[in-house]
Amino acid sequence: MARAAGVSKGGLSSIKSGKARPSLDLAKRIERATGGEVTAASLLGIENTTPESRARPLNDGRWFAPVGTDAPVELPAELLRAFGFEPGDAVIFRQTRDGVLMTSQRKSIRRIQDELAKLVRPGESLVDELIAERRAEAARE
Repeated sequence: MARAAGVSKGGLSSIKSGKARPSLDLAKRIERATGGEVTAASLLGIENTTPESRARPLNDGRWFAPVGTDAPVELPAELLRAFGFEPGDAVIFRQTRDGVLMTSQRKSIRRIQDELAKLVRPGESLVDELIAERRAEAARE
């Protein structure tokens, strides 16, 4: 196999183990040597990443991501960063009448906290109020 692809046995072993990535030319030679069983695209790590199958930005701030029959919609890091997601965020999807709303769990929690904060009177401590209620309950028991 190494001879057919024009590479040393050690070089082929490094590629096989993932320690090295072949050049485009060598990847094509390995594909030919294996009769297409091992593709150049898979060796180069670009298999199934044609522009038609990946999300890509449109020119107006929206993104286009096709839905495949046997693959999930891919949300690339560039899109997530553009929409304000941070490493460790969880993505929350909500169906709306007009489509789908996508936000981060962090932003959802912050929005809820902000809404609840509006219900607290200035100078009021909910923690102090809760402690007082618990002490009153304990005293009644």
